[in-house]
Formats: sequence, structure tokens, C-alpha cells
Amino acid sequence: MPRNIVMSPFSFVAFELCSQLMEDGQEVIGIEPSLPYLDKGVREEKELYIGRNANLLLYSIEEFSFSKEEDSILYVYQEDISLPDVEEFLELNKKKTGKIVYITGNHQRPLIDVMKWSESNVQIQLPDVYGPWREEGVFEQCLTGGSFPFEEYEKADRGDLLYIDDAVMSILEIAESKSGNYQLRSGVENHWYEVLKELGYHIIYDREREMPGRAFPSNKEEEQVYVVNAPIKPEKGVEMLRRHVNQVRKRSLFRQG
Repeated sequence: MPRNIVMSPFSFVAFELCSQLMEDGQEVIGIEPSLPYLDKGVREEKELYIGRNANLLLYSIEEFSFSKEEDSILYVYQEDISLPDVEEFLELNKKKTGKIVYITGNHQRPLIDVMKWSESNVQIQLPDVYGPWREEGVFEQCLTGGSFPFEEYEKADRGDLLYIDDAVMSILEIAESKSGNYQLRSGVENHWYEVLKELGYHIIYDREREMPGRAFPSNKEEEQVYVVNAPIKPEKGVEMLRRHVNQVRKRSLFRQG
């Protein structure tokens, strides 16, 4: 079984990847960049959530090294590679890992073309993703803020949506047996707005504006659409998100009291 190596293990998508792999009984190696990439309080909350888990091994980016060539899967989420040492780490180790799984948002041009490094690598484009631990998202702010987050709404990719659990399960399925470029889709019509409706907001759907934009790469023959098999429906996703927000709020009040 290949080693699972996750860059910036406490960031949003990476943390859920780590959690799912550990839930499956697999060992995870987390590589920590030299500069902070997460609010200290959020990180502490996540550390409390997973507790002491023998399946999670943490290394600083300076101290971790691959063997010359090894059977491993390195997961990287593009939002986490704005730190220069992460990009340098990938460049130095691109030939030492069995597979790199490079994850971007649907409208993001990849900063690194991992497919040029090896045909066994994977590039996965996500639609908007919501769920526990994503503090800056529209839906999360609807539950925690006092007013509707119009600024975040205007910035959001509203063409499609996945609950984080569904996104992570699909990433792991693709990483296990496939290579190439994949674009994840939920297969749920108006998914983004259906979740917003579950939160009590009704906004007219602008089909022309909200159609999913062209994903990268631009060569259509290279794009493979991967429809998630069993997406968590809007009502279930909102229920789980609301439960998580309430639990975090209660823990925070308990520590303050």
C-alpha cells in the first residue's frame, strides 16, 4: 500500500483528506510548511478534534525527505502552495513520489502542470466545496454571521457544489486507480442555490451567469468529467454543517466559561 503524504494537513481540503484516510485505518504523513498557513485558534480546534492519533505523523517541510523513489501518493491543494517553500518542495521531489494528486478550484489555472512531470499524476478540479472547517464560505457565514455575506456571495463559484465528504471520497477514488485530468461534478441541478435555500435564503438563479465556466486545461480531449456517485443532498449537508457549527460554538463557550 502506498504511503499517503498530505501537504499542509490542517488546511480545509487537506484536513478532510487526512481524516478520511485515518478513518480508513491508513497512516498519513502531514508536511508542514515553514510559514503559518492557518489561524492558530482554528488549528488548535482541529488538533482537539482528531486528538492523539498514531496514524498521523507530522513533519516540517525542512526535515521530511523521500527515499530515492518510493510508492507514495502526495496530495497537494493549490491554495496551500502560495508559500514558496511548498512549490520548491514539489519541484525537488517530483520524481521521488509514485503519484502527485494536484487539486484546484474549477476556475483556477494550475500553477504547476504536474502532468508534465509524470503520466501517472492526477489533476483534479473541484467546484465550490462546503462543510465543516471552511470558515470563509458563504454557507458557513450564513450560520455564524449576523447578516448575509454579500461580498463572499459575489466572489463564489456558484456553478456547482459538493459537500466536503463527497469531494474527498471522489479524490481518493480517483487517486487510487486513475491518472489524468478530472473535473468533479455533483450531478445535482442548481446545487449551490438549493443549499442556500435550505439555509433560508431565496435568490433568483441566473442560468447564464451561473453555468460552470470552462475548466483548465483548455484542450477538451484532456478533460474528464467525474460525476460523484452518491452526493450528499442539500438538506443533509446543511444539517451536518449546522451541527458542526453548534458543536464548535459550544466548545468555545465552555473554554471561555
